[in-house]
Order: sequence, then structure tokens, then C-alpha cells
Amino acid sequence: KPMKFRVVGRIPESDIAVIRLLDVKAPLTTVPIGRSEDLMNGESVVVAGNPGGRGTVFTSGIVSSKSVLEGGPNALVMTNYENSRRDRFIQFDAASNRGNSGGPLVNMEGRIIGIVSAGVQGEQNVGFAIPIDRVRKLFDQMLESELVHQKSIGLKLDSSADHAVIISVADESAAADSGLRSGDVIESVMQETFLPQSGSMHVAVRRDSGMLEVDVNPRSITATQAVEVEHVAPGLKYSFYHGTYNQMPDFTTLSAERTDIASTLNVKEIHQQREDYFAVTFEGLLKIEADGLYRFIIVSDDGSRLFLDGKLLIDHDGNHPPKPAGGLIRLQKGLHPL
Repeated sequence: KPMKFRVVGRIPESDIAVIRLLDVKAPLTTVPIGRSEDLMNGESVVVAGNPGGRGTVFTSGIVSSKSVLEGGPNALVMTNYENSRRDRFIQFDAASNRGNSGGPLVNMEGRIIGIVSAGVQGEQNVGFAIPIDRVRKLFDQMLESELVHQKSIGLKLDSSADHAVIISVADESAAADSGLRSGDVIESVMQETFLPQSGSMHVAVRRDSGMLEVDVNPRSITATQAVEVEHVAPGLKYSFYHGTYNQMPDFTTLSAERTDIASTLNVKEIHQQREDYFAVTFEGLLKIEADGLYRFIIVSDDGSRLFLDGKLLIDHDGNHPPKPAGGLIRLQKGLHPL
């Protein structure tokens, strides 16, 4: 039946979101999340979806290929590509149509191993699913609870584990002060929300064969401050470099062929007759109209990086077709070096 929900986190450039169902009166039946790293070509799978709006229907098939490039060059061409960072998908042959997207790809253990994403028009029974291991890795980017609540704890969890395993604790952080350390498994957090607006969190962890209870006092996160600039002119300074690069070069070691001012970030405006074998940097100031949490998305063909206020926000390096990558940051109103 229809249920109300709210979006907890999302990565629009990856077509993935986490939602929370509201007004749930009783625990719902769930399907456990599995792993996709150990898939085998030919193993049986089931797809669930809602094609045509007829309700949930199921189709069955096999994993045609555990790792393929969606819409990329053929395999022979790809052998010549260095430092490739193109997304891989699970290809399956279970019948899948419009309306199956977003549905689960389930193995014979009843675990979700992928999220149905797309199909190939003009070919029979060729469907693609986002590997669940990639989704696990994206959880940290989707659930930016520290940035949202402006509180910092200072620990990282293993997104590939079946439990909340701590894999790192930042020095001089709230987690470090409480005595938490790598290898601890969080069993419970005695708060209605993960990051309370004030006060401490009572956390129970399993360490080795015993249990330990600690209080963690989250610290406030401040927005990145704006800079003061006396004179501001429109446009972006760019530097243009000739060369063959299969990944981002160290620009401090290069000499620019030319520098000038561009009106936009559009590379086509400045590459002139050189459509390949070049690198380019843009520098300028970004005007933020109000304090808040912002998501930046950069779309590039091959490698790119975005630095904001002197810090790396998005690392989109590597050989890939035009595709987006994003990052979240909390900014103060005003001008920010980009």
C-alpha cells in the first residue's frame, strides 16, 4: 500500500537514495543486503519490480556477466585504456522492463546483490544492476549526518561489514576521547537520533569477547568561513597546458601554454583547435548567498578535481566518459576561493 516517506540522503549523480518510511505501525519484512564481490557468472538470480504499474512481479534468470561497462567501448578497445575508472555493472538476463528500475537483484540466498538500473534497447534480456558493494561504499556520502547536524564524532565505519565495525578513529576527536578504537563493534546507541543537538550519546560496543559502554560527546562543526576580497571582477582565470595525460598531472611542475579569463567553466570555449591532449585549471571566487549545506556536482570527461577554500572536495580523477561526481560541504555566506 502507499506509504509516506522522507528522503534521508541521496546521491543524484549516482541515481541512489536512502528513504525512511513514516508512520510504520509494526516492523516490516526486510530483505538482507548481501555482497557482490563474490558473484559468479551463470549463478541464478531473481528480479523484483513494478513494470507497467501492475504491482510487484518477479522474473528469474542468471548473471550474464558479473562486471561489464554500461554504454562503454567494447572490451577490446578498453584494453588500451590506462587508469580507467568507469563504473562496472552486473549484467543479468531476467526479463526487465520500465518500472523494474530501483528494484532488487536477489541471489539464491535471498540477499540483495544489486539495484536494477537500466537495460539495453535492441537487445533481448540484457539488464544492468548497480553492484551492491558500490552502494555500500556510497552510504557514507548519502548519510552525511555529521554535516547535516553540524556535529562531529570522528570515527569511520566499515561499509562492507555486516555490523557497525569501527575502522578508524581520528586523533583528538570525540570518539578518541571516549576511548573508542579501531576494531570495536557498535552494538547500540541509546539515543533517538544518532547525533543529539546537545549532551552525550551512550554507546555500547563489543571489544574482543567483552562489552564496553562509553559516553561520546559530539563536537560542533563550523561552516567554512568566507574570505574578504576588496576588488572582484567577473570571470575565471584559466591556465591551459599541452600534453598527454592519463590522470591528473602535478600542475606545479608544468608550464602553461597560455592563460586568460573565461566567462564560464566550459572547456569548449578555450581549447580552440586542440580538442585532445591538454589539461586546464580554473581559478576564481564562488559567491554563496546564504549560510547552509551545499552539494557540488562536477561533470567531466576524464579526470578532474574540485578544490574549495583550498581543500579537495571532489576527486573525479581517472579515465572515464562524461559523468558526474559530487560532494557535500557546509559554507558560510560570502566569497569562497575555487
